[in-house]
Amino acid sequence: MKTLWILLLLLPALCIYSQTGEPEMAKPIMVENMIPVQDSAMACCSECKTKPVFSAGARYYFNPGEKTRNTLAANGYRLDQEALEYYIRYGNLPKLYYYQQLGALRNGNYAAINGVGLKQDFSYNVLKNSTFIIRPYVEFGLGYFNMTVVRSVTTNSIGTVLNASIQNYFLDNFVFSGDVGLSLGVNFKIDKANVSLIANGGYLGNIPTEWKIAQSLAFRETFQIGSAYAGATLRIDMPCCSDSGKCCK
Repeated sequence: MKTLWILLLLLPALCIYSQTGEPEMAKPIMVENMIPVQDSAMACCSECKTKPVFSAGARYYFNPGEKTRNTLAANGYRLDQEALEYYIRYGNLPKLYYYQQLGALRNGNYAAINGVGLKQDFSYNVLKNSTFIIRPYVEFGLGYFNMTVVRSVTTNSIGTVLNASIQNYFLDNFVFSGDVGLSLGVNFKIDKANVSLIANGGYLGNIPTEWKIAQSLAFRETFQIGSAYAGATLRIDMPCCSDSGKCCK
């Protein structure tokens, strides 16, 4: 009897085997349209752009502050016709500049102008994805300028200062400036960095501001830069991910 029950239980399996010749097995489940997920960093860096890291340069102003120079000359002081400006910049931050217009000693009298401030430019790159650079720009800035006036310098020894023989005067003002210009240059790669050598030129102007003592007592004479200039810039860019802004590996 037990043998009969065992045969009855195995009968369905025997029928399936007799029809197919092999036991039924579970079929694998196929998943269609499976696309491997890329690493997020790789996906980002597959579309790299360049990100400014550092730039530095200098400008040569041909004829700045003409009215101030004439006023000083009329009172026995000689200020150089030319001036220099040096600047550095990190990333997309405004550039930090230092302005220097020196003078020459004349009959014991000396005068010089120095300035420091920030400038931000807005440019348009005419040539896209090119080795050459053609970039017109406009620039706006704010700076603090100081004019030093010295009298009775009779010797080349600091004893003149220590003995209080000379007289010092300091005039200052805040200057809002703006300029338009054109940058021309080339860029090339050094390792992963993109290095640009750029020559630029343009015209700088400012809102005329009165010379003052201690920013309180104002005089009628104003400081007007009004000068053409030429300069050079070294700029370093690094490749970065277009979405995150982080540097690509």
